[in-house]
Amino acid sequence: MRTNRSIRIAFLSTALLCAGFAASARDATTLANTLVTADLRRETQILTIYAMNPILQDCVLRVTVAGANASLVGKVGGDAERQLAEQIAMSIDGITHVDNLIGFTDALPSQQSNSGIRFRQKIDDATITASIRSKLLWRAETSGLDIDVATTNGTVRLDGSVYRREQRDIAARVAADTGGVRAVDDGIVVFNHSPLTEDARSAQTAIASRSGLPVSDTWVAARVESAFSLSPSVSHYRIAASAIGGVVSLRGHAGTREARTSAIEIAGHTRGVLSVDASRLIGE
Repeated sequence: MRTNRSIRIAFLSTALLCAGFAASARDATTLANTLVTADLRRETQILTIYAMNPILQDCVLRVTVAGANASLVGKVGGDAERQLAEQIAMSIDGITHVDNLIGFTDALPSQQSNSGIRFRQKIDDATITASIRSKLLWRAETSGLDIDVATTNGTVRLDGSVYRREQRDIAARVAADTGGVRAVDDGIVVFNHSPLTEDARSAQTAIASRSGLPVSDTWVAARVESAFSLSPSVSHYRIAASAIGGVVSLRGHAGTREARTSAIEIAGHTRGVLSVDASRLIGE
């Protein structure tokens, strides 16, 4: 994953520099990193939907996004599953074309007794990885950071670089509070200063703004509830979220004080949230 990301950034930064979209190699790398992050965000969205879809969750599929184009590779049981995978990819904001290279197999690995358990673990690991990536992207402090996630038999490995120890700690907590995670191996490196120039930061912000990333109240409320469903500390409780003007209101029964505190913390740090009203959230 990390090698693939580095190759993408190197290739794209060279292209941007040659095309005159950046004044320096440093700025070209920054722009390329932002574009690649947007591609990885869309890949994560697609894979998360696949992992949660009862028809596709047992299929081994690989997704690669480059700009507005998504490529699908893997094996499914029939044409209905193949078309469903394509339709899901096309439904993601920013995707306008899908190269559907998915083939067919007579029997999925989960139907084979000798490899069923191993295959199920791979599916579980893929689900964990996709869930953590999504939660990191939704969270204000970690959205857009260079953090790679890999899961093997329930053990999560975090790699990448951040500029504050707090960001590293938050990433580890987000990973640990994800269903199916047995342990977290934190390999994130903390730099003492950001390598970005002011011009690079401005360019990065401008690209992010043009990418059409949703920040509406509807999006915020949906991401808060999605984060709840992916976090065992609160997922067992029925907590609803709504948002008006960036203010998130929580209502329901959290069960315990700890769960209530966790719900408020998750909601409060979701991207786009200005404040949290938990007056209607009960916690014993």
